[in-house]
Amino acid sequence: MVPIEKGFYLVNVFNLGKPILDLNGFHRRESIVQYLRTFKYQQIEFSSYNAWCNEFGSVIAFKKIDSCHSISDAMEVYNSSETFDPIYRKFVEDAKENLKFKGKDSDYSFVFGISDSFSKDEISWNRVFLRENYLNFFLLLEAIFVYQLCKLLEAEISRVPGEIGRFSWQRKLVEYTENLFSLQYPSQFLIYNIEIDFMQVLYSAWGLDSYIASLRSRFEQSISSYTFYWDYLEKQKSDTMNILLAAIAILSLYEALPVLTSVFPEIDMLLVNVILIVLAVSAILWAFWGIAIHWIGVSTYKTRNLVSNISIKRKVVPTTFEVVNTFSPLAPSENQADKVESEESLLEKQQNLSIGEELCDLGARFISILNNFWPR
Repeated sequence: MVPIEKGFYLVNVFNLGKPILDLNGFHRRESIVQYLRTFKYQQIEFSSYNAWCNEFGSVIAFKKIDSCHSISDAMEVYNSSETFDPIYRKFVEDAKENLKFKGKDSDYSFVFGISDSFSKDEISWNRVFLRENYLNFFLLLEAIFVYQLCKLLEAEISRVPGEIGRFSWQRKLVEYTENLFSLQYPSQFLIYNIEIDFMQVLYSAWGLDSYIASLRSRFEQSISSYTFYWDYLEKQKSDTMNILLAAIAILSLYEALPVLTSVFPEIDMLLVNVILIVLAVSAILWAFWGIAIHWIGVSTYKTRNLVSNISIKRKVVPTTFEVVNTFSPLAPSENQADKVESEESLLEKQQNLSIGEELCDLGARFISILNNFWPR
């Protein structure tokens, strides 16, 4: 028995935007070699939908279409905006209300049907019709999760120019690549030939093996292409900090001026003050110019990346599989997601703290000198 009723469904696949750290257990079966986070999934409570979610926050939601009694009926509902749009809008509203989904659209949708009356399985980019088979249903779920992980990694690769220095982005990219590159071939993560053969059918229908290979190549090229640019920006940032430290050192000489004038009374105090002020201001302007160039460079790459990646979302996508297993219901924890976000931003805040302290100290010294610039 499959965990959903026989019939026709509209399937929406989307990502919650934040990983689900604790699924309170997940379905296990002996045929999977290793349980990567992609395959740690569970059935969740989601309104009137049959839905599954994995640890990356990817969700597969099945909504039964009671008015459909044949494949032609299902495709008519799917292809007509008058029937599809109300169902889809209701789904988005339910996802926002029940799962804290923050997007405007699901990543893709397709028609799914499961029945013993089908003469054969049919798998294509916008429709999946399977004969009732417990194992194949869950293999389908797992293949969809693999496809979704491909889309997630592709989105992160496109953000390389603007995010390459962010710890949270690096952590996410490592998790995605570590999982996905181990799933290029079904034989890498499945044991039984019957499962490998069916999963290979899905991989071939959707081109998943070539998709993963392409992402691996793009990932390597993106990292190598932008690393040299990022190294330049980091060197510029380091030089800027050195200049700021030099400015602080110059300003610190002001405190030693009374001793210096007592040893060399012929020194013009006002002239020395002017020289120190000019040097310090020049160093500060030079440093902030370097910071401005750094920000302009990063912002330019982010803007180019944003413009180049604007695309029109389609409502359909390849999908088809057969799979195995049921799970205990569980809803994602908003508190867990918030905790993840705070942990990811902690290192960035710590990295910026030292720069902020230096700038505050520099500003305080500079104001103190300006207040005491003219001898009383």
